[in-house]
Amino acid sequence: MFAWKLKLLAIVSLCSLFFPNHPPILAQATVENTPTPTASSVYQQAKEKLPSDLYAIYRIVDRIARANEIDSRPWQVKIVKKYDNFSFASEENLITVHSSVLNQLVGDSSALACLVGHEMGHHVKRHIAVSETQKALLLAKIKEETEQEVLGTKKTSSTESTVNYVGGAIANHVLPGFLGNLVNGVLERRNTNRAQQAEKRIQEMIAQKTEDLEQRLALQSKEQELEADQMGYLTSIRAGFEPEGCLRALDLLAKTPGFETVIPPTSLRIESLKDFITKNPPQTLAQEGEARISATQPLTYDLSKNGESLKINSRHGASVADDIDAKFGK
Repeated sequence: MFAWKLKLLAIVSLCSLFFPNHPPILAQATVENTPTPTASSVYQQAKEKLPSDLYAIYRIVDRIARANEIDSRPWQVKIVKKYDNFSFASEENLITVHSSVLNQLVGDSSALACLVGHEMGHHVKRHIAVSETQKALLLAKIKEETEQEVLGTKKTSSTESTVNYVGGAIANHVLPGFLGNLVNGVLERRNTNRAQQAEKRIQEMIAQKTEDLEQRLALQSKEQELEADQMGYLTSIRAGFEPEGCLRALDLLAKTPGFETVIPPTSLRIESLKDFITKNPPQTLAQEGEARISATQPLTYDLSKNGESLKINSRHGASVADDIDAKFGK
C-alpha cells in the first residue's frame, strides 16, 4: 500500500512538472523611454555651448518672451560695437546690445533684462524709426514738392504766360531799337523780381515744413522711447527681474558717452519711468509672468556659424517640421 502511494505521488509530480496549472510567463518587450529634457538640462547645455554673453541674453529673452506671451515669434540677438538708435527698425525682431554697455552691466542681469525688454518692446509696439538717411530723403522731397507748388502755380497762370510771350514778341520783332531794349529791360526786371519773390517764398515754405517735420519726428521719438521704457519695465518684471534694474540701466546710459538720448533726455525718461512704476507695482506682474513661464517649455536656439549672433526660436520650434513633430510625434 505504501509503495502504491509513492508511485502515485511520483506520477503527480511528473504531471505538475510537464503540465503546470499556471499560465506561462511571456517575454515582455523592453521599451526605451527617452527622458523629457528638463529646463535645467536645456539651460546647462546652452551654458556649455554658447559664449557667456550670448548665454546670458538667451536666458533673458527666453524668460521675457515666455512670461509676456511674445514667444510665438523668433528673436534675433546681436552684440554690436557701434551704437545705433534705430537698430530695432533695421531687421525683423532684432535685439542689439552694445558691447560697452554689456561690459558695464556685469553682474546686473535685471538692468540688462530691462534694456533687452526695451528693444523687444519697440518691435511689439511696431515703432518706426527714421534714420538720418531717411530724414535727408524726406527733406529733399519737401524741397521738390514746395518748388512744384510755388512754380507750378506761376506756370499755370495763363494770363501771365501770355503777357510775357506777347511782350517778348513785341520787343523782339515789332519794336526794335531803343524802345525794344526798354521793353526787354522792364520785362527782365519784372521776371527777375518775380523769380526772387518765388525763391523767397520757396525758402520760407521749406523752412516751415522742415520745422514741422523736426517737431513731428521729435514727438514720435519721445513717445516711442517712453513707451519702450515702459515695455522694458513690464516685460522684465513679468520675467522675474528686479524693478530697480530699469532705473539702473537708464542711469548707466545717462553716464555713458554716446548713449545719452536728446529726445527725450534721459533725465525725463527716468522721471517718467519712476511715475510709471508707482502706478504699476511689480508684485502682480511677477505673478502673472511666473504662471506663464511654468506653463511653457524653454525656447530652443541656433547659434550663427561665426558665433556672433543668436536666433532664439519661437515656441513652435525652428521650423514647421519641428512644429509638426511636436504635435504628432516623429
